[in-house]
Amino acid sequence: MLIAVLATALVVLLGGLVWLVLKARADYVPRDQATLCPLSGYTSQTLVLIDTTDAFAPVTQTQVLNKLRDVVTAIPKDGLLELQLLGADAARTRPAMPPLCNPGDGGDIDPITGNPELAKRRWQMQYAEKVEEALRSGVAGSTQDYSPIMEAIQQIAAEHLTSQHDRSIPSRLVVVSDMIQHTAGYSHYVDGLSSEAFAAKARNRLATDLAGAEVEFWMVRRPTQKVDAEQLGNFWLEWASNSNAKRPVTLSPLMGM
Repeated sequence: MLIAVLATALVVLLGGLVWLVLKARADYVPRDQATLCPLSGYTSQTLVLIDTTDAFAPVTQTQVLNKLRDVVTAIPKDGLLELQLLGADAARTRPAMPPLCNPGDGGDIDPITGNPELAKRRWQMQYAEKVEEALRSGVAGSTQDYSPIMEAIQQIAAEHLTSQHDRSIPSRLVVVSDMIQHTAGYSHYVDGLSSEAFAAKARNRLATDLAGAEVEFWMVRRPTQKVDAEQLGNFWLEWASNSNAKRPVTLSPLMGM
């Protein structure tokens, strides 16, 4: 009888150990050390474009920072964040930081089979702190001659909304700008806000496929803005819808510069 009880206990113990090992293996996600993304691929992407061709007023910086923190907080585990800064030359649009995936803060890790504290430290040092630093530096800008917003969005779409993988996952594009396109090829100041003017001058050159991405325009209004804000907003809503964005496209006015 004793032998049978001991044998049963041993079987239960071995079974528990096997379960712990299998669960630990199932919870382990191999990641790229530079991006923190799963080697199997990120599961969503959040793409942020901040227009730095004009400086934001301090109150605008505060508002944008708080809203962007909300965006970052909403990124799920294994989701990619790409933060781009728009300059006067679209070719110089640059990342505010290397692309990073949210590795998770350890809140979903079982302390029996994993180390949630270690995961939280990694999340804080390798992800959260780097993102916060990039956001703070990203809202600074300076007055420049041109604002190639469409070219920058076109480039982001080409890089992040083209591959089969990227088109199969949820994608969110946030554009923070006064939304006034101004280049030699097409300018809201010079050519106006009509869809006809855009079609005649730049539609073919700036054709963009947003591939069903969720699109948000955060429109910063300038005190001395020389274009009608309502017409400008309607122009971008129509442009995004015609560029295959997920509907409805969101346009949110922000405090002025």
